[in-house]
Amino acid sequence: MRILYGVAGEGLGHAMRTQAVAQHLLAQGHDVRVLAAGRAAEALAPHLPFVRRIEGMELAIAGNKVDRTGTFVHNISRALGNVRHNFTAWQDLLLEPAALTVEQPLQRAVNGFLPMPPAKPPLQLVAESMTSAGNFAPDLVISDFESWTWCCARMHGLPFLAIDNCQSINRLAHPKSVRAGQRASFELARAVVKAKSPGADHYIVTTFFKTEVIKKRTTMVPPILRAAALRAIPREGEHVVVYQSAEGWRDLPHVLKRIPNVDFHIYGYRRDIDGDVRDDNLLFRPISEQGFLNDLASCRAVIASAGFTLMSEALWLGKPMLAVPLAGQFEQMLNARWLDHLGYGMMTEELGRKEILRLLDRGDACRAKMRRHRQHGNAEAFEVIDAQVERLTG
Repeated sequence: MRILYGVAGEGLGHAMRTQAVAQHLLAQGHDVRVLAAGRAAEALAPHLPFVRRIEGMELAIAGNKVDRTGTFVHNISRALGNVRHNFTAWQDLLLEPAALTVEQPLQRAVNGFLPMPPAKPPLQLVAESMTSAGNFAPDLVISDFESWTWCCARMHGLPFLAIDNCQSINRLAHPKSVRAGQRASFELARAVVKAKSPGADHYIVTTFFKTEVIKKRTTMVPPILRAAALRAIPREGEHVVVYQSAEGWRDLPHVLKRIPNVDFHIYGYRRDIDGDVRDDNLLFRPISEQGFLNDLASCRAVIASAGFTLMSEALWLGKPMLAVPLAGQFEQMLNARWLDHLGYGMMTEELGRKEILRLLDRGDACRAKMRRHRQHGNAEAFEVIDAQVERLTG
């Protein structure tokens, strides 16, 4: 089966989930081609045989808050250029041969552009490519919160499968304690999520919490984790992992030094280093997938924003988490409130010494709650995905 897979590029959680799903689909014998936005393309290229970069929406962040006006202006100014770039990427993908050969280097699959016949209009060329037996013509489109591939599916009448965690905002029930005081933000976020991929043939929603499905054509599955995280062996250590995914938290070192008896391993704060840098009880470390997972598996607790993927990996490894959601990003607020609601960690909107000490004091209680969480790797999610792929293409 030929599958086109679209991936959002804001944050790397979408890319990590796509890596796991695409590798599974490839192992099942499917031909999977990925259109990935932003940093997702760079993250996926080393792990998958065909990844082509497209442009997508980007958040403007000031401090630890989403600048909604800045986000709107930034994306509107790029919209026309993005459409042109993405249409070219879609056109190029359709001109690729139906099966990539071993001789075709990875960089050509990632960045290469095939010569385009100039005599035909682009829409005519795309239509002809879709019907050519020698070219890649997808049978199914899958998207991880990416809208361009949804447009491609609708343009050509292809079945469309959505796999992401963001659809939980619109398609799952949330208790009042989780939504309290956030009605306006909740309704705005729900409208945005609904607009990303409306009318999908099916929605597979990944979530670490159990709740009611309130929309048709929806299946709830446990988080889909990267293979390296599934292989990690949890151990009990004394250090605390701190991960800063966006600019902000400028007073972070000052806050952490006020707890001198705790060793903090910090990722993302110092973007200029290529090796460890020690400053009293703070160890600044460069971003490294395996190094970070080793630290995560052996840590005492985690401090980070409220991204779904890191939260899910911390839960899998039994690590209590202090979640500091990005202000103005309702999906992170929802994740953090569910984490707090279930007792797997704590949520705070302001990171301070008191909040960190409270998390460390509650560590044993959080770990006891997390032991009740049941997940058998990615088996349940992959079973649902395989069934939907067969149904939609059969």
